[in-house]
Parts: sequence; structure tokens; C-alpha cells
Amino acid sequence: MEDWRGCDNGMALALKKNLRKSKNVRKAVSMMAVSDGMDINFTTPTEAELDEMRQRIEGELVTIQTILGDLEAEFAPQYEALDG
Repeated sequence: MEDWRGCDNGMALALKKNLRKSKNVRKAVSMMAVSDGMDINFTTPTEAELDEMRQRIEGELVTIQTILGDLEAEFAPQYEALDG
């Protein structure tokens, strides 16, 4: 919501409130009577940013897999003894 305070008639403030409540941004925007001069931009992360996020998530998944593997190695023998 860049420069929303500068928009006339409080339209941007109403839009900001509707966007906060809405799960569908496009629906919220289309429901507003958008005045001339209001510029709405939808931006997405760059490919490099997406790659960085993917790498970070993959690193976290490896950490989680390692922790789960350690837990399994620690507790599996105890449960196998109970089953036997």
C-alpha cells in the first residue's frame, strides 16, 4: 500500500481495511470504487528471491530430517523391544 495516505476521499484507507479482512485481494479491489489516480500494483518475488527461499526451505527440511532420523535411532529400539 504505497502512498495510500495521499489518495483522495479516504479510498485507500478503506481499501487497506478491506484488504486486511479479505482472503481474495482481487475481489476486494474490484468491490471498491477506485478513483482516478489510485495506482494498484501487484508485485511478486524475483526469480532469484524465489530460489533463495527454496534453498532456505530445503536447508530447513534437511535439518528436520536429520533430527527425525536421530530421534528414530534413539527411540526405535525401545519400541521394537515392546513389540517383540
